[in-house]
Amino acid sequence: MHSLKTSTNLLASNTAIAELARILIPADLRKWMDAPTLAGLVRTALATITPEMRTGDTRRPASQGRSPKTLLAVLTYSYAAGILMSEAIAEEIQTDIVLQEWCGDGSLEEAELRQFRRANRPQVRECLAQVLERAWGERRDLGGGVPFGLGQSLSADQGFICPANQRLTPAVVFALEAEQRLSYAIQLNSMALDF
Repeated sequence: MHSLKTSTNLLASNTAIAELARILIPADLRKWMDAPTLAGLVRTALATITPEMRTGDTRRPASQGRSPKTLLAVLTYSYAAGILMSEAIAEEIQTDIVLQEWCGDGSLEEAELRQFRRANRPQVRECLAQVLERAWGERRDLGGGVPFGLGQSLSADQGFICPANQRLTPAVVFALEAEQRLSYAIQLNSMALDF
């Protein structure tokens, strides 16, 4: 059983890790790369995700017959681009060429996105974490000035020390960042529906 002190330390540690992730990577990866390049990272990550996903509400099929992989691609790309609210994602489909390509007819229901995320949160988190880590790795490999603290640099093959003195790998940091983005998306959607 965790004590209050242990829980407080864990929360402080996760907050520090989230702050570190914000230093390492922008909220919108399109600041580092164009949309087709980001889409390529999403496709690469999709290839590693288990196909055991549901469309969301099992009582009714996904609208327009969209596959779970398509919905996973749309959410992963959107969250990687800093588009978190389901309403904003649905609007972005009207202007973003990558999302239009994946959605075919250029529309997607907000409720469908929320239902899919709810039913497949672990897969969304895993796919997003892979995209975030790969984007960071590519930027680092290209000499894109990936920051770490006060001028220090990170190596992807070794862990690094976060402010809470825990040794972490980039994979852990970006998994936590993916979870943060998912949690924030859920909060934003809840606030939008609770007015």
